[in-house]
Amino acid sequence: MSVPRPRIDVVMATYNGARFLREQLDSIATQSIRPDQLIIVDDQSTDNSFALLQTWAEDKPWVQVHRQPSNQGVNATFQAAWQRSTADWVFFADQDDIWHPDKLERFLPLLGEVDLCYSDACIIDEHGKRLHESEMQFHHSLAVSGRNPGFFLLNNCVSGHNLAASRALLARASPVPADTLYDHWLALLASCGNGIRYLPEPTCAHRMHSNNLANNPTVRKRRRQQRDRQQTSAPVSAIPRLERILAALQTAGEMELREWLLLMMQVRESSRGQRLYRSIQLRHRLLPHFSGWQRWRRLWKLRQGFGET
Repeated sequence: MSVPRPRIDVVMATYNGARFLREQLDSIATQSIRPDQLIIVDDQSTDNSFALLQTWAEDKPWVQVHRQPSNQGVNATFQAAWQRSTADWVFFADQDDIWHPDKLERFLPLLGEVDLCYSDACIIDEHGKRLHESEMQFHHSLAVSGRNPGFFLLNNCVSGHNLAASRALLARASPVPADTLYDHWLALLASCGNGIRYLPEPTCAHRMHSNNLANNPTVRKRRRQQRDRQQTSAPVSAIPRLERILAALQTAGEMELREWLLLMMQVRESSRGQRLYRSIQLRHRLLPHFSGWQRWRRLWKLRQGFGET
């Protein structure tokens, strides 16, 4: 007797994306396994995105189209979309990508006793020309899976356009902390919960264009360097982002990871001998999948985030 497949929804947040939107919508509608629902929330677009969505969805009862009462940003808009879903698994879709025809089908074997699954992608330009075969290689990202909260505290390799989240994960993911993108937050929660699985195959064409600067590698590097300088020079009390993450972890019920973060803050206030002893403890607790110099290097980067130079 065959096991029924889990119920699958797709959520999408749109904002002024009319130029590429139709191609992405069609790629979702023609999947080899069609999702049970496509839930789209428009964030008060000023172009014709919302009208396009309404027209496209007229003859598709499995598609919901909603609109935010005001422009609220990507986190709030995706959150408004996933809160309308009751499916077992929710896939996230960017408005300007193109899904491979069998994306959902290829994810099916991964969906199980984990909280989050993600895959690789290829990169295309605004004209659809292939720029790179692997997004992970293009951004020099390490594909991390399993339970590894130490990595995800200040790093992220999970892109929203390639992730699928379980209903249980999304139920404890609201609200997303300010200054933290939803995909990083979901990966952090999943890594200290039931874990993450990675599919090392491209399942969509991720579009990089002039209006999508967040994925420009030069811009990403510059922002990362600026953030690292700010974190290194700031005392613990002056890092509100980490305080918001602590509060959000408590709201989400992730008390163990919250205690790790608090312990990290205490390392900075200890004497030199105590810092060394606690650093060794943290090295093993937070970074079990790294060894040798790589483990110490990752720990040093984590301590930078708490003002410890």
